[in-house]
Amino acid sequence: MTLATQPVLFVDCQTTGANPTAGDLLEISWFIAGANEEICSYLVKQPGQKAVPFRIKAITGISDDEMKEAIDMDEVRRLFQLSLNELPNPATCVAHFARFEHPFLRTLLCSADSDTSLPFDLLCTYEIARRLFPNLPSKGIRAVAGYFGTTCGEMKRARCHVEATRSIWEGLLQPLTEAGIKDVAQLQSWLLSEAAPKRTKFEYPLPKEKRLCLPDQPGVYRMISKSGAILYVGKATSLKSRVNSYFRGQKGKDSKTKELLSQVWDLDVTPCSTPLQAALLEADEIKKWDPPYNRVLKRRQRELVFYSPDFSQATTRQDDEHPVGPFPSAQVVQPILKLMESLATRSFTSDIFYYDVPKSLLYDGFELFCINEGVEPADLASPRSLLALGLWFYRRRKIEKKRLALLEEAKADEDEDEVLAKESTQEPDEPDDLYALTAQEVALKYERLLRHIARVYVRSKSLTGLLHAQLEYSHKGVLHSLRVENGSIIDAEPRQTREQSRSAPWRGLDVSTYDRMSVLLTELSRVGAQTALPTG
Repeated sequence: MTLATQPVLFVDCQTTGANPTAGDLLEISWFIAGANEEICSYLVKQPGQKAVPFRIKAITGISDDEMKEAIDMDEVRRLFQLSLNELPNPATCVAHFARFEHPFLRTLLCSADSDTSLPFDLLCTYEIARRLFPNLPSKGIRAVAGYFGTTCGEMKRARCHVEATRSIWEGLLQPLTEAGIKDVAQLQSWLLSEAAPKRTKFEYPLPKEKRLCLPDQPGVYRMISKSGAILYVGKATSLKSRVNSYFRGQKGKDSKTKELLSQVWDLDVTPCSTPLQAALLEADEIKKWDPPYNRVLKRRQRELVFYSPDFSQATTRQDDEHPVGPFPSAQVVQPILKLMESLATRSFTSDIFYYDVPKSLLYDGFELFCINEGVEPADLASPRSLLALGLWFYRRRKIEKKRLALLEEAKADEDEDEVLAKESTQEPDEPDDLYALTAQEVALKYERLLRHIARVYVRSKSLTGLLHAQLEYSHKGVLHSLRVENGSIIDAEPRQTREQSRSAPWRGLDVSTYDRMSVLLTELSRVGAQTALPTG
């Protein structure tokens, strides 16, 4: 029976540890190609009703509610054995990176302390790919599936891994046949032989001439899979230089980059007149195509948040009653609301700073904060008063930065927008030992918290000012103009602009406009806009 006609069972396991001594089987999926094509997928009850570790839930996306549907290991064993019985003896199973699956499958079908071999042949598509394509940058499951034209998503669950493993197996059949390997016995013998030595350079599916002929000018590039799917969208000051930098050398490339480059068969580029235009186009293209390897500027489930003037109410759509904003998420404003509630109730909540801080330190730190700044706690009873103090800190910080810049001209000033982009999407890391904090350190945390919220608030004002503007900036000595109407970049002749709502200029606009204006603001800070005039 040839490899193409051999019935095989594809299998994948998700676990709570790297091996059966460190973790347990959490999820298993399998199906038999050529049979009913139905994927069997089950969550497995944890021994002693153990909770699934938080980091595993984060990696897999498996929730506590889903675990309520988990079944006993004995039932999983029975169902898996029924599927094995459908295959000719000896059964053949296929997994990607089978060294991981092997001990968990042995524990499932035999016992944890048994040396009994698996009652089937287990083939590894990773090892096959490693021998057939030794110079492919990555042999991970997404990389190899993508090399054969199957674009995979986040690949969190066992079902997705099984589907990808099947596509890899089908892609491997032809090169195996060309290598003279026609059946399972020959394949097993080949896998036991010594692998061919790896060459010194990576070999990429993208033809070299595709990237060498790119123009030396700003623009947007799209990395495209074998099936035509857009994998990644990027911007460049020089398309030729930036794109070719991905393919030069082997050191310094992270695993995600190597995984991506293993799947890129084609390129599509859009030259632009300036890097600013390229940055704006990139933001819109990422929203349009949702490329799997882009991490920022994606829509996902993001929504803007707007507040009433007293911050007592919030909504995801700006209106006359909720004019304050936009904020990139409610999480940005939540700390100031928690602080206000703590001051009003005289009972500090321990998670003001995203992580729990001992309440005694919160009290002592706030008292010291007020002494340091010469303010009375009673004067900070509302979000507006806290925001006003944060604005004072923000302006004071900017003055300090200017003074330091004059004293140390060689030291570049930190880009506020880059800092904001990071801080608004990332939570601070929890200190190693919260009880080692001092009251003075907590007092400084209050100042940084208020300054950060003020920075986001000032940024929202700046973004609002760009919604309707005529801009001029210089690139390589050439003056360029840019017109913005209602948050969109307009190339045509000016139209009669509708009257802009003063209380709700973001009415009807969403996170796409927010990202576009954020990119525009960041790029303008780099090139320096000569004029920024409202068009309405």
